[in-house]
Amino acid sequence: MIGSDGKTPAPLLTPPPASLVEPNPQTAVYLHPAQMHAATAPCAIRTLLGSCVAVCVWDPEAHVGGAVHYLLPRGRHSNGETGRYGTLAIPALVRAVCALGANRAALKAKIFGGARVLPALHTAGGASLGDHNAAVAWELLAAENVPVVGSDLGGDYGRRVLFHVEDGAAWVWRLKAP
Repeated sequence: MIGSDGKTPAPLLTPPPASLVEPNPQTAVYLHPAQMHAATAPCAIRTLLGSCVAVCVWDPEAHVGGAVHYLLPRGRHSNGETGRYGTLAIPALVRAVCALGANRAALKAKIFGGARVLPALHTAGGASLGDHNAAVAWELLAAENVPVVGSDLGGDYGRRVLFHVEDGAAWVWRLKAP
């Protein structure tokens, strides 16, 4: 879960219940890179992240939400692949969740990923692909007027994320390299 400052993970004094960590396979969805999922029923979305970013949005009143796992910060629309680029994926996610009945004004967001796992992809200024992916998430969510209420970004480790669309609960496991 995310700490009270909205940016750092809160320490788990006790592990989350097994029913949350290993959700019902009939209501769980695994997001591969460049995929998006939105739902109205209880649904747990899982994904693995490195330099990619997952943006999760939900309406706590309508119990509608979704997530997208994008690979690159910016790009052009081609062949319906809106999930590949943050600039296309985030607005598409907001539209999808609203189409399922979410109130745009009630939406909240959480952002995960953006690690510096590929040193070869750092720019001359020192920013990594993960840094750019995270910056786009903040920028576009602000442009969509969706407040970010939690995040776990950066670092040099991947993450396993579990997000519940109906209430916005999220868990992050940091993955260390062997």
